[in-house]
Amino acid sequence: MSVTYERTGGFAGMRQRLEISSDKVKLTDRRAGTRERALAKDEAARLDALVKKAKAVPFRAPQGGGRVSDAFTLKLWLDDEGEPRATMSTVAMPLEGSDGTPWGDLLAFADGMLAAELEALKK
Repeated sequence: MSVTYERTGGFAGMRQRLEISSDKVKLTDRRAGTRERALAKDEAARLDALVKKAKAVPFRAPQGGGRVSDAFTLKLWLDDEGEPRATMSTVAMPLEGSDGTPWGDLLAFADGMLAAELEALKK
């Protein structure tokens, strides 16, 4: 199992990439640098369950928001696929993180992990 989650855009032209394999997490931020650590067993189990649920249904990006110049684009790849399985704008992302769908839960998990890793990198 592997998941790659990328967040790009905004006024500052940010690019953040989180790569998760069965045993490690790697964050690459164009400005802040790189952080790598072992993936905890509970994180791996949670991620595996989320990926299985998401793969069982097609991805449908939430609608709404329109075009905004400082929005981020989110992309998610599963198992080293060539094309992202999910692409959406943060404008359409619910404030609470997930829209209650399997893909929403997976995107919220990845976004939360990216935020936590970025915070740890900045310390």
